Amino acid sequence: MPAMRSTASKARSTAKQPRLPRSSTSRASTIDEAEFVDPASYRSHYETTARRIAARLEEGVAAGDLRAEVGELHAWALMGMNVFLGLRYAIWGEEGEAETIAAAANEMVARGIARPAS
Repeated sequence: MPAMRSTASKARSTAKQPRLPRSSTSRASTIDEAEFVDPASYRSHYETTARRIAARLEEGVAAGDLRAEVGELHAWALMGMNVFLGLRYAIWGEEGEAETIAAAANEMVARGIARPAS
């Protein structure tokens, strides 16, 4: 899935940043700070990102790769997963390889978290 494939490259890029205070090195921090400085831009950033993800999902639906009901809600959920996985594993922590984390996220999206039926 294109939206998730970019997760590994973003995580690698973020992880290479020097460990200085987040506010001086992290694009994520700048976006988070915008919530208080410029709420309209903060919201616009996420709405724009969600629209891009939703468009990719629509392409997947049209190609028959995704269920017909996949839409905006799913785009927001995927975006949230990307944001918080990046925060946890790229910004806050050093453990875990970007490819491994992206693969686990991709598997969760593809297979869900329910135990397979016996």
